[in-house]
Amino acid sequence: MSISRSGIGWLIAKLLALGSSWIASMYFARALMDPAATLGQFYVFETIVTLSTFVSNAGVNQAMTKRISEHEKSEEYLVAGAVLSGGILVAVTILVALATPLVVDQVGGLGVLFVIGTLWAHQIQKTANSVLQGYSQVGRTGGIALFDTASQAGVQAALVFFGFGFVGLMGGAFAGAGLAAVAALVILLVGIPVPTLSRARKMLSVQYMRDLLSYSKYVFLTGFAGRFYDNVDIIIITIFLGSTATGVYGIGFRFSLLLVIVSGAIGKSSLPEISYHSAEGNTDRINVILTDAMVFATVLAIPATVGMFIIAEPLITTLYTPEFRDAALIAAIAVGIQIPDGLRSVLTTGINAVDRPDFTFRSGIILIIVNGVLDLILVPTIGVVGAVIASLAAVSLATLYLGYKLFRELEVPLTVLPFRPILCEVIAACLMGGVVWSLNQHLSLPQIPLLMVLIVVGIITYFTILVTISSGVRNRLVGITSDLIP
Repeated sequence: MSISRSGIGWLIAKLLALGSSWIASMYFARALMDPAATLGQFYVFETIVTLSTFVSNAGVNQAMTKRISEHEKSEEYLVAGAVLSGGILVAVTILVALATPLVVDQVGGLGVLFVIGTLWAHQIQKTANSVLQGYSQVGRTGGIALFDTASQAGVQAALVFFGFGFVGLMGGAFAGAGLAAVAALVILLVGIPVPTLSRARKMLSVQYMRDLLSYSKYVFLTGFAGRFYDNVDIIIITIFLGSTATGVYGIGFRFSLLLVIVSGAIGKSSLPEISYHSAEGNTDRINVILTDAMVFATVLAIPATVGMFIIAEPLITTLYTPEFRDAALIAAIAVGIQIPDGLRSVLTTGINAVDRPDFTFRSGIILIIVNGVLDLILVPTIGVVGAVIASLAAVSLATLYLGYKLFRELEVPLTVLPFRPILCEVIAACLMGGVVWSLNQHLSLPQIPLLMVLIVVGIITYFTILVTISSGVRNRLVGITSDLIP
């Protein structure tokens, strides 16, 4: 499966998953008794599950993807990784059980069981996905994620409808993750040459386990920085401002998820390809992949930022009711964060793929320190908006550090940077913003039709201008189209 087709397949599945999740969240905003507070509490539950799953992963899954994608001793690394993941998962489960009093304080007694069950389901799914990604089956992992999210949203909606509230949200998360774990195992066993148990016992080697751990330690520490960045805002907002503010923040940040998914598609499809060409010594191909990835990491983030600063408030009040009006500025800044964060994702993928995870680890330290310190200063003083400002500053500094390491110490040529295509994206986005702002000022339409007109006109205007003024972007889009439609 080619990089474009694999990445696009994953992207489409994740977009459909996001759509189902978005529809569910709009329903919850109207059906729950106290939507902001209940959703805020559920975001705390998700944070506990996310951090527990991350610790149980310990970077082993990413190490499996890396080694399997090199096409040498793939089955041996698969067996070693599965054994390591299972052992760590048991250990983390014991730790969660020992921390029951702390978990109960946040999500209740029943929540502990849901945390453990969802943890196991997520880790099984992620381990299977890492193997599929190593074999360049990225599109299938997107389908698994779609099934996970759609199942979760459907079960949650049903349970909320019948009055289960917060418990229904947790139960739906567990159900979706469990069903997706089963699906992931089935797809893995059918589509990948997984060794039998008798062969697996013979293949199991301490040497391969040590190699995975050697690589995974940096990935784990770097990933910890990413998970800290993703979740520290929720933790600090909940501590200082309460669950209602957490709910408002979560709804605002939801508008950046589309761009997060785009960056994820680029990273997941690029890692196996860069890793393979790195092992082959094909630096020219690596440089081409990095350039293309950076162009597409910003092609949506830049115009989306401009558009959100114009229509964020009416968009949020229409989709989520006026109770979430304060999420408008959060949404606009959160979308803007995806410009440096998309580039950070590309740089991280490239550096990890050439076996220098120590650089991405150090960038993670920058991310942790800057985001954590600024959160502690800004959230208590200026409120929820302080959290997104802290995130923007932290991501920008981490991205600059990674860029410096890539071009100075790894000696990647500066010609990899797509200055002209990105400048064209900025110009097209600014012109699009002028058109959208003017229409917003002069059109007299009901809110929903007006928003639809502004979004459609904005998209058409942006891409029309962009492909007209940038031959580089135009050629890349044509290349992807020809790859998808042979």
